[in-house]
Amino acid sequence: MSLDSKIVTPVTSLEGWLVVAFVAITFFVIALFAYKTQKKADSTASYFAAGRGVPWQVACLSLVASWTWATTTMAAGEGAYTHGFAASWYYPIGGGIGILIAIPILNRVRKVMPYGLTFPEFIRRRIGPGAGLINAIGSVVFQAFTIWLQIVGAGIVCRSLLGLPFRSSAIIIGVVTIAFSVANGLWGVLLTDSFQISVIVVGMSFICLFGLQHIGGAETFYNLLLAKEATTMPLVLDPINVPAAIAYGIPFTLGYIGYGVIEQNVWGRVWSVRTKKDFLKACVGTSLAWIPIPLMSAIIGMLGLAMNVQGEVGTDVIPLTIMTLLGKGGAVVGAIVILFALTSTMSSCICSIGTHIVVDFYEPYILKGKKADEKMNVKIGRWTMAIMGIVMVISTAREMSLMYINMFINCVLPPLFIPFIYAAFWKKVNKKGLTLTMFIAMVGNVILSAMVLAGTGVGANTPYIYSYAVSFILPIIITAVKPDTPFDYALLGKEFHV
Repeated sequence: MSLDSKIVTPVTSLEGWLVVAFVAITFFVIALFAYKTQKKADSTASYFAAGRGVPWQVACLSLVASWTWATTTMAAGEGAYTHGFAASWYYPIGGGIGILIAIPILNRVRKVMPYGLTFPEFIRRRIGPGAGLINAIGSVVFQAFTIWLQIVGAGIVCRSLLGLPFRSSAIIIGVVTIAFSVANGLWGVLLTDSFQISVIVVGMSFICLFGLQHIGGAETFYNLLLAKEATTMPLVLDPINVPAAIAYGIPFTLGYIGYGVIEQNVWGRVWSVRTKKDFLKACVGTSLAWIPIPLMSAIIGMLGLAMNVQGEVGTDVIPLTIMTLLGKGGAVVGAIVILFALTSTMSSCICSIGTHIVVDFYEPYILKGKKADEKMNVKIGRWTMAIMGIVMVISTAREMSLMYINMFINCVLPPLFIPFIYAAFWKKVNKKGLTLTMFIAMVGNVILSAMVLAGTGVGANTPYIYSYAVSFILPIIITAVKPDTPFDYALLGKEFHV
């Protein structure tokens, strides 16, 4: 399949590049504002945790924005287009549940280790260097592939809605986002997220309302889906749709349960807010504010299904539906909305990688306990953010279904989720047993997920069932045989990264 395959769009090439320029200028303006409002970012905490003084409203908006990525704006709609009505609520509810489940766990770790910066850092200090390294590698891999996912999504949007070449537009969007993230650190990312999420919500509401009106209203929409049910998709209006639940709903829900805890973009905000009360407000607000966004994406996917929109890959459905419904204006609004969603997540992931490299690799394995030079930490973080970002941009060779890429990325998180809970709450858990569990669960999950995507006949839920079962049962057995001496969580409360 050609990267630049011809999809008719009413947007001219010049207009398309002007939209890309608008996104870049937005980053530049916010970068200047971030520079003027940020205290000097010359320490690890000031650069990677915005000085630990972020208002809860900003943290909440940033969390919503960083969770509103390629899968939220495009793959959620692809799921509804592929599986019908049931999938329209599987994705948003699964994600909302994931955040709510995470709140007591995040609160616990923030309480016992108030000066942390990353979740692998907590695991390293609580369990040991081996477990910390497994978590750090897993998170860096997850963040890197998430960046790649956003870049692929940006290329698909620019090709489908703006008529631009897939790879060159993806590279430009990627480079602009990387440059902004490196320059400003977490504070710049937070400010960008707050602006972008406002545009995303307003833009997607506009697309849904006017798209529904264009198709002839709710009744016409329902009748078109009834016709689809009577011909090619007998379960399109089934609110449960068991096959869809097995192939789509359960895997995404199980993946998102881990997102709220084993996701550095979340932890960056957890340790950046001012107080415990602000942290709780930010988490609850995120859960409530995020759900409507994938729901609106699913509505757009269902509109595309009703109109028989056809794309070259499944993810084409969302941009093509927007363009079919609303023409040039819809194409421009849709492109801005989705590009903002992709770049907000991309910038968060770039910042997270920099934090991991400094806190989880450089300090423990290069400095080996020596006092860190804070300015050197910032320099190392910036260079690694830039290098990793450029590597992921260069590797963007072709477009793929974002829904299936996301399912593969999810395989990194579940093996770390339950062991993290044990580490946070269970004083006597066997440390070596927990480290061994993480390794066995992660390796097996990656292999099984690859087999799912290769079409070997392994069920989509198998990797999740395997990793959750192993990570839940194995530490219990090992600890029952040989419990550790009760851990003193007060040891984690000393000041570092102030």
